[in-house]
Amino acid sequence: MSIFDREQAVDELKTDRLIQVLPRFLDGTLPSESALWRKIRAAEKKMERELRVFLEPVEVLPESATQADKDALDGTTPPTRWVQEPAYDYDPEYFRDNRWGLQETRHRPIIRVDEFVFAYPTTDQRIFNVPAAWIHFDPKYGIIRLVPTGVPFEAPFNAYILSAIGGGRIIPHTIQIRYAAGLQNVADEHPDIYDLTMRFAVLSLIDDAYTPQSQSVAVDGLSQSFSVDTAKYRENFHKDLKRIRDSVHGIRAFAV
Repeated sequence: MSIFDREQAVDELKTDRLIQVLPRFLDGTLPSESALWRKIRAAEKKMERELRVFLEPVEVLPESATQADKDALDGTTPPTRWVQEPAYDYDPEYFRDNRWGLQETRHRPIIRVDEFVFAYPTTDQRIFNVPAAWIHFDPKYGIIRLVPTGVPFEAPFNAYILSAIGGGRIIPHTIQIRYAAGLQNVADEHPDIYDLTMRFAVLSLIDDAYTPQSQSVAVDGLSQSFSVDTAKYRENFHKDLKRIRDSVHGIRAFAV
């Protein structure tokens, strides 16, 4: 599972990206196609960690998901990528004042929300399934709110019971959410991320070459020297990375 087509990405890396750095950094030797593809895949995973976002749609399963649920995703063609996350805690203030069941998801942006369930005391013992019409979310920031529409608000009475059970305290691992998160169609919708990931692969290849910062060659009284400032390349790369990360998640109030 990748945002790249292997043949197309490897060809682009060889003919467009490495043509400029091959003589200086790689001593004119082109790595094998398998090695280039591994570098692209590694750069893709590194980019996900740096941006803190999936570069492709991913199914997020609650901890109550069964092996059958996972097998169903693995059995699609191509296999559907999934991750499993622990349940969220229930706060007794969940429906009070202006909260409206506000819940921030661990992964964002949200593509869709399939299920929102209150379960207690075990993860598979459901107290209340939130109607789909109640579920409203802000895709970019991963915020879900529960707004009753069409169904009487008395419906979540069982969810209110949780406050009594918990004695007004937070009850851990009670809210199960199944949703999809990540970016869609990166090549067309986010070409800057696509481009930066390929640049990441090139920088990794340069690192593998262990290129000295400066060197000189002398032949028959003639000398030639050149210097390599890869730090400048990295500085520009990280500036672009920060701008993209802010565009995906919004400007951060503090650095983390």
